[in-house]
Amino acid sequence: MIETIENLFSALQSSGFVTNLEVEPPLREVPSHIAEIPLPTQLIEFYHNVAGRIHGRYCRSLQPEDQDRFGASFLGDQLIGGPQLFSPDELISTKIEMLRWALESWVVEDADERMCWTLSIPFAAMANGDYLAFDEYEQVVYLDSDGESFILEADFGEFWEKWERLFFIGPELWMFEPFWSEYGLIIGNLENVARFREVFQSLLEPSPIS
Repeated sequence: MIETIENLFSALQSSGFVTNLEVEPPLREVPSHIAEIPLPTQLIEFYHNVAGRIHGRYCRSLQPEDQDRFGASFLGDQLIGGPQLFSPDELISTKIEMLRWALESWVVEDADERMCWTLSIPFAAMANGDYLAFDEYEQVVYLDSDGESFILEADFGEFWEKWERLFFIGPELWMFEPFWSEYGLIIGNLENVARFREVFQSLLEPSPIS
């Protein structure tokens, strides 16, 4: 998995993308709880077997002709993305920041959202205040700071695999939206997925990522 990410970023860098990739080695010891919430089993296994932390970001401005080629599969003038996974220490500090914000915001007035934000464990953050997180059932959820939070994928491994197929685009919500199914899961719109992958791969030199 890490080799796949490293190969992707090597191709991105040689193709004119601005990139930054930091990967820390797997951890022998991982806390069992964060803020008294059990750490999801799949996250513990990821820390043990894959990486202790991943911070990857890429960016590339798109020419108008490239925007036209993406069509409805990407509605923007900059491709931005990269795999994100907090270290256990970052989980703790981010959870504190997240709770502090939630308890001082509109979330405190909404029982369902308050429960969702309180019981979740964030593993990636966005500049707009949104998070990717695990809920109390170990499902991957999108915590929306401006609206209703919702399930992205029931299984973390499935989420990561699908996100990888999308070249780790985003993970801001508007970049995921072209790939929803009627149930809100990533890669529901296979036509948009195929088009996005084809155009994205065409931007990579000297060879596309399979």
